[in-house]
Amino acid sequence: MNNDNFLYQINVTRACNLRCNHCYIHNDIKDSSGQIEINQLISLADQISEHLQNSNRSHAEIHIIGGEPTTLGLAYFAEAIPEFRAKLKASNIHFEIILVSNLLSEDSLNIAQFFDKVCTSYEPETRFNKAKLLERWEIHVGDLLNNELSLGVTSAMTLPVINYGANQLLDYLYQLGLKQIHLGFFIPEGDGLVNIDTVFPQFSQTSNFLIEAAQWYFEKRDNDPDLWLNPIESLLYSIHHEIPANDIVCPVHSGSIDIHWDGNTETCLEAGGATNPQWLGNVFEESIKQVSSSKKFKKRTLNICRPKSICLQCDAYQLCKAGCSVLFKYWQPSDDECPGFKGFINYIKNQYDNGIRPKLS
Repeated sequence: MNNDNFLYQINVTRACNLRCNHCYIHNDIKDSSGQIEINQLISLADQISEHLQNSNRSHAEIHIIGGEPTTLGLAYFAEAIPEFRAKLKASNIHFEIILVSNLLSEDSLNIAQFFDKVCTSYEPETRFNKAKLLERWEIHVGDLLNNELSLGVTSAMTLPVINYGANQLLDYLYQLGLKQIHLGFFIPEGDGLVNIDTVFPQFSQTSNFLIEAAQWYFEKRDNDPDLWLNPIESLLYSIHHEIPANDIVCPVHSGSIDIHWDGNTETCLEAGGATNPQWLGNVFEESIKQVSSSKKFKKRTLNICRPKSICLQCDAYQLCKAGCSVLFKYWQPSDDECPGFKGFINYIKNQYDNGIRPKLS
């Protein structure tokens, strides 16, 4: 819940060992992917330091993501990450390096130990198409937790997840020992756009799912100090501090850059996973600082962040800041819920008014 954060998403490869129906990356992008070379990845540490020190942000959240990063193998990370980290530390910036992985690699535990945190994903039906893959994932989740590594899980709120139910989903994750849980909004891009009819829920369904999840969370949070469920907890924090909710607002609003394996950049993951991304510059030909300060990058960011006139009239605007940028184009004024999920926001505001406070206040 850091609102002074810049998000650097480094897609070391777009290749993946899964073909999830809801993925924001198109299969063609995965199949044609190369990888960031080790020396290129290490060079990005200096670029991140330079960029952060010249921005108005104090914290670098660095996601090593894909595709599936672990397909590059243990040796890749054993060589790259220690030097990458050392360069960041030498620059005296505040940072966190996060591995985003499906944890199917047999080297998952060994690779994870090079990172400050690991984020994995789980969705029923669309994530693992074979029981043995789910079993392997569960084993590796247990391995990381048993070794006391920081592990979080995100579930994209696809239509199958909505139909599965918040209580059943959260009970399953909690019983596995996962206590840092994030419910993410479905991104209609890539294969998710190809399969949109079977994976894209109505906005009202997502809002109701989040309310059900909040009720589950409030029954457990006071008895388990290690349990965190976002965007519920993060929204409480935002209400308490009267700041935009960064788990609802698109990260472009607070600051983000998506770096493709060949150095091409976009503002966010959604744009980088499309079959026809409109690249905004290349960080191996220029730098993160140069690309992000270019007129093209700034114009794209401004277009994403510009509030819609209808949103300015809403009482939830101060929290959502019209940050539903990706989803807004799928909204119809006749819908009984908005793509910023104001029904869910108002529910959490009511809970706050009734005395529920964020764990970090």
